[in-house]
Amino acid sequence: MSKKILVTGANGFIAMHIVDILIKQGHHVRGTIRNLNDSEKVESLKKLGPIELFQADLLDKEAWNKPCEGVDIVLHVASPLPTAPPSDENLVIRPAVEGTLNVFNAALAANVKRVVMTSSGLCISGYDYKPRTYSEKDWVDISDAKTPYQKSKILAERAAWNFVNDRKEKNQECFELAVVIPTFVLGPILSSSSGASVTRFLRVFDEKLDKIDEMHAATCDVRDVALAHLKAAFNDDVVGQRNMVVSGNNLFTIKNWVDILKEEFGPRGYRFPEVIVNEEKNKSLKHTFYDNSRMRNVLNIQPTDFKTTIIDMAYSLIQYGLVKKF
Repeated sequence: MSKKILVTGANGFIAMHIVDILIKQGHHVRGTIRNLNDSEKVESLKKLGPIELFQADLLDKEAWNKPCEGVDIVLHVASPLPTAPPSDENLVIRPAVEGTLNVFNAALAANVKRVVMTSSGLCISGYDYKPRTYSEKDWVDISDAKTPYQKSKILAERAAWNFVNDRKEKNQECFELAVVIPTFVLGPILSSSSGASVTRFLRVFDEKLDKIDEMHAATCDVRDVALAHLKAAFNDDVVGQRNMVVSGNNLFTIKNWVDILKEEFGPRGYRFPEVIVNEEKNKSLKHTFYDNSRMRNVLNIQPTDFKTTIIDMAYSLIQYGLVKKF
């Protein structure tokens, strides 16, 4: 049955894939963006299919009442993701936390049945990986957060659970809450507006760069993340639960990216920087694992093959003109 579904921050990397899958499923999709006069973002969304757009800023309480009105499900994806360190951490933290509460209050007032919130793998494992297995049960303590963005995601998710649990304890009405937790998101883009993940990926195509530092991360495919939001919107088994999206049980590295790209694009004239590998670190991180059994068994999502993710992302960057075509 078709539902009326609101996607906040609809022009984002993840959100556009969510909008795409919802439209293809026949749902009535609403989306919010910060500026309806941004023709590039508006047109890129409209190319996906019929979508009702609203202008809303995360810090504007009143802006969320109209988008939530008459909606069955809210997918709260919007959250500031800076491509460079902000001058003040509150420029990231305030919109993430207060924005979540503004959306939640509007959803509550509109009698929305379910809210699905997008969190981050940084709330589970952070940047300093340990030789252990991570799952949805894990939380990074806010005192251990390394960046304003990580702080913002931890505080926003904590605020979301507190919002719902406080009402339960007081026997007050509240919507159902499910949280989707993507790890480092890669995969094909649907517009030329690049996000932080895309910016990092573009560095391996920089012909002026001879060397690049290694990076380790648990990763996932953006299409799997979109599918997880769809499943979370309708699957009762996710209510009151955290649901991590991760491609495999191990960490992937930039060298893994480059090796795949060299094989596919090297013969076409593309060159890639040498990856500075820290063998000692690689050795220690071989004992870092992720439990994606909930993703596979509850959400019924089989992770997209990592090689497919990398190749499809590269071709999409070429398609949208962010990487030159040979």
